[in-house]
Amino acid sequence: MFMVFILKERSAVISVRLLARYLEIIEKMIKYNIASNRSEALIILIEKGLDSVLEEIEFWENVYRRVEELKREGKFFEHGKLYKLLEKESSIRVI
Repeated sequence: MFMVFILKERSAVISVRLLARYLEIIEKMIKYNIASNRSEALIILIEKGLDSVLEEIEFWENVYRRVEELKREGKFFEHGKLYKLLEKESSIRVI
């Protein structure tokens, strides 16, 4: 019989005061599912850095904007086919 121990990183709860612009970035990270909550978003922001996070937010804002344009044009979306339509219609990178 084997025993497996999973060690989680130690964490602590702290209060921080953030500038409004950083809170807006954190809220966008949650909106675009980059993070599931504010704590996770702040951790990602610290680990990846502001420039990297802003680049990812910009990417998803462009995707959402393009999808809205396609909806206004009356394009029909099949489940799982959106990435093909985006690749065909624009130069948006699809990951």
